[in-house]
Amino acid sequence: MEPTESETLSVSESVIMNDMCASRDSIPDDINSMYLGEKASLTGTSTVSGLALTAQRVMAMLLKRVHHSRRDWKGLFSQVLLPVFFVIAAMGLGSIKSDLQHFPKIVLSPALYHVDEQHAFFSNQNPTASSLVDTMMSYPGIDHVCMRDPTDSVCKERPPTGPQTWISRGNSSATFTTCKCSKQVQSCPAPGYEPPHIRNPSSQIVYNLTGINIENYLLATANDFIRNRYGGWDFGKPLPIDLKLDMLDVPENRTLSKVWYNPEGHHTMPAYLNSLNNFILRSSLPPEKRQQYTISISSHPYPGQVQDEDVMVGGLVSILVALCVLTGYSIMTASFVIYEVQEHHTGSKRLQQISGISEPFYWIINFLYDMALYMVPVVLSVAMIAAFQLPAFTERQNLGAVTLLLVLFGFSTFPWMYLLSVIFKDTEMAFIGYVCINLFISINTIISTSIIYFLGQLNQNDQSIQDVYRTMSNIFLVFPQFSFGNGLMELTRVDMQVQILSAFGVDAYKNPFSMDVLGWMYISMFLQGFICFTLRLLLNKTLLRKVRHVFCWKRNVVQSYSPNEDEDVVAERLRVDRGDASADILQVNQLTKVYQNLSKRVQAVKKLSVGIPAGECFGLLGVNGAGKTTTFKMLTGDISPTDGSAKIRDIDGRMVDIIDCRREGINIGYCPQVDALDDLLTGEEHLYFYSRIRGISKRETDQVVNYLLKKLELNYHRHNTSESYSCGTRRKLSTALALIGNPQILLLDEPSSGMDPRSKRHLWKIISEQVMGKCAVVLTSHSMEECEALCTRLAIMVKGQFRCLGSLQHIKNRFGKGFTVRMYLAGASYDVDMISNFMQQNFPSTCLKDHHSNMVEYHVPVAPGGVASIFGLLEANKTVLQIKHFSVSQTTLDEVFINFAMGKTDTDTPEVSEGSDIDSLDSYNTLD
Repeated sequence: MEPTESETLSVSESVIMNDMCASRDSIPDDINSMYLGEKASLTGTSTVSGLALTAQRVMAMLLKRVHHSRRDWKGLFSQVLLPVFFVIAAMGLGSIKSDLQHFPKIVLSPALYHVDEQHAFFSNQNPTASSLVDTMMSYPGIDHVCMRDPTDSVCKERPPTGPQTWISRGNSSATFTTCKCSKQVQSCPAPGYEPPHIRNPSSQIVYNLTGINIENYLLATANDFIRNRYGGWDFGKPLPIDLKLDMLDVPENRTLSKVWYNPEGHHTMPAYLNSLNNFILRSSLPPEKRQQYTISISSHPYPGQVQDEDVMVGGLVSILVALCVLTGYSIMTASFVIYEVQEHHTGSKRLQQISGISEPFYWIINFLYDMALYMVPVVLSVAMIAAFQLPAFTERQNLGAVTLLLVLFGFSTFPWMYLLSVIFKDTEMAFIGYVCINLFISINTIISTSIIYFLGQLNQNDQSIQDVYRTMSNIFLVFPQFSFGNGLMELTRVDMQVQILSAFGVDAYKNPFSMDVLGWMYISMFLQGFICFTLRLLLNKTLLRKVRHVFCWKRNVVQSYSPNEDEDVVAERLRVDRGDASADILQVNQLTKVYQNLSKRVQAVKKLSVGIPAGECFGLLGVNGAGKTTTFKMLTGDISPTDGSAKIRDIDGRMVDIIDCRREGINIGYCPQVDALDDLLTGEEHLYFYSRIRGISKRETDQVVNYLLKKLELNYHRHNTSESYSCGTRRKLSTALALIGNPQILLLDEPSSGMDPRSKRHLWKIISEQVMGKCAVVLTSHSMEECEALCTRLAIMVKGQFRCLGSLQHIKNRFGKGFTVRMYLAGASYDVDMISNFMQQNFPSTCLKDHHSNMVEYHVPVAPGGVASIFGLLEANKTVLQIKHFSVSQTTLDEVFINFAMGKTDTDTPEVSEGSDIDSLDSYNTLD
């Protein structure tokens, strides 16, 4: 049953109006004069707006990022140097078998087979060919390697020892019989004779087989010279009949030379044939010129066909290069975006939005800064790629194509990381999460498509494999990691084709920017970045609220109130509903917040209504979990209310939703419960930053900053980074940030927590001065002393709703009637029941509030004789009751608060009704 309007007015209207009039009219003129000077110190004499304000905010945000980056050495290393190291490693891997066009030539000479002791032989059947034998046995010998390059390793490894004179063993009349085959095994009789042999200048042991059947000798000794006899010569053979017939007469002394070679050596035939040519050349030259001329023959491998091994190695190397570069850039891009995660986690982003930075503006400026800093490692990486001069990445337009890949990778990666920044609770998890996502996508997409590509190369006639590869490649284009890595591999594959076809004089180079090379990858990365960044700009709280209000049908909240609801709370709600609070600067009407997680509903805030006029400090008390911080989040726009509204009256008298107040030029100061500070910025830099974004002109900023540093006693810490501040100093700085621009309303969430007593009282003085200057202050605190010193009115919250509301004295009078008697008993044999009966007989309705150890505490609602009667009775019966000493005091605000917190009231509230609206766009969170 709701109370009537007349009952409401009679109960609390007088108290409320008296408090308001006292706060407004009792300010002396000298205080007003002092406040006018303070207002000028907080705002300067002029402010900027329009394009000038936008430019000032842009410079302020960029300067803040620069200050943070230059002190974050670990971040700079991972952002600038680490990706360059990975690029260097990737280019080193890319140097493995990268040249498929220019194979090294092979000089064909008997020196190719100097793996072990080598043997050769000759036979001379005509004295006219003795000059060839003499040339063979003189320097440089059979091959000319040492004459061309005496420092060649072959020359150094030749054995210096060996027979220097002709040596032979056995019976020279013995013959070399023909080998026989029996049972599929060749058997050769052991020779009884070893022909004359000597070591020649080229270190081969040369056998003289003159007069010996060479064929029989080679067959009989084949097993004795396995892999160390690859050729020989037969000089002075008579010309066959067909060679004697010629147009001109053939000289009678012309002979034929035969070259013997072992086909197990792939190049023995041209090598030993060229040695014969050198014998003929040197025998025809004067002795003094024989060591100046030589004939060389080389083999150039045919480059027209690439072996399967080279194809596989090239493909694996391209995968390693892509993954190596991707790993470095995955870590680097993750290290960029953790800054935005940190600002969201600490509340700095929300504080900037309250100060006037819209969410789209915030993301645009940070994206521009991230991209500008991202270009530094990109430039260094491109310089390293150019230094290695790998054709796949530097040929013609390829370096530009790689540069564009690197730039677009950052352009497409930052936006999707921005979208996920709100799901991470701390920077460490964000960094690990971003890196793992990047590497997971990179490894799985690149390796899977590479396997299909290799299978297609090995089975080029199977068109289905090619179709699968193209389909997978097109699907994976939605991932910027794949587009980046596959782009690098595609450049490597095209370069392999260019190298192969260039051997035929065909220029197979393809423009890397064409659609059949990297064109679709560029387009996909650009679209990914554009779409994700557009979503990031659109998915902001302001737009989501508007969309929800337009498209979502909102159920009306069932107006169900507890019959035990406090009459002062009801009176304030009716005052707001009737419009009697229209002159108040802050009006909260039916503010409700319901969290939902799956099927569980938690009503954090229940139908709060209050009006706060200018020049009032409104205290909000409650235990942890009462809903204070949730209420503050709704007042600051951090979360949207499920139902109800919070509005601020501007200078023209219009009521503006508190979410839109900054856009309407209304200045709100907010000191959050957790300090929203950047640990790498100094106190002075914090103040400069927030002064600029609040619109204080550049020429007035120094004055405002210096004034706040002095007023909050922060001059000593002005050049120290906030990470070195104590808890109390951080709260001072947070309060100073809230005071910038002389806000019309101050939201202070436990501003003095962690401060020493002197600093607390100094802060109270500053808050009181703001209240005297017609600023509306909403204060939460766990300190009853702070509330008694500052608050004009206060409300106590329990389970998300107001249990009492009014001035301090009004609440004490209503809920703190009577006295508190505390006794400390002597001895261990005291009787608490006897003391309780004594108190109830003399002071009816007395109740035992607390009892532990030898202390008992009673609440005496009514004492006819006042404190004197209580003292007299207790002093007279001190011995009988075994009282050691006792104290009597009026009920304090602490005790009133404890009574509400412990549920010692009759104002229990019902559970959330099914008709309550639930804000489905917000996730379930733990209450404060």
